[in-house]
Amino acid sequence: MIAFTSCKNNDDDTPDNDTSGDIVATWIATDYSYEGSTTTESMGITVTSDFVGTASDLDLDITFNSDNTYESSGSYTLNLVTTFEGQTIEQDLPINVSSSGTYQLEGNMLTIDGEGATSEATILELTETTLRYTATAETTQTVGGTTATTIITETTVFTRQ
Repeated sequence: MIAFTSCKNNDDDTPDNDTSGDIVATWIATDYSYEGSTTTESMGITVTSDFVGTASDLDLDITFNSDNTYESSGSYTLNLVTTFEGQTIEQDLPINVSSSGTYQLEGNMLTIDGEGATSEATILELTETTLRYTATAETTQTVGGTTATTIITETTVFTRQ
C-alpha cells in the first residue's frame, strides 16, 4: 500500500511548495491520514457513511530507486472513525505493508504501478528532506443489485532517511 497526502488549499490552485527535489531515496513516513465516504444504493434506497483515518505508531518506509522501481514495507495502526446514520464507530486497525513495483514521475505527478493496481498522486512538496503527496481514488462495486461507491483522499508525509 502506498499512502498519499493533502494540504491547505490555495484560492488560485497555484502550488506554493517546492517540488524540485530528487525522489530517488529511502523515505520514512511521518504522517498519514485519509478521509472519504461510501455511498450504497440498493432497491431505490441510498445511504452514505463518512470516514476519517489517521495513522499512529508509524514504522513505514518507501524506497524510490533510480531504475524507476520502488519497494515499500512496514506497519502502522490506523485509527478509523466511521459515521453512519448518526452513529460513530471508532476502531484501531493494525496495518502491515509490503509492496513493490514501478513508478513514473512527470512534473509533480507521481504514478505508481504495483501489486496489480495503479495509483496517481500529486506531489505537494519534494525537497532534500521532505516528500508530501496527495491522491484521490474512487472505486465502485456492484453485487446482487447493490452498488457501493467509495471515494478516498489520502495524505502522506515522508522524511528522507
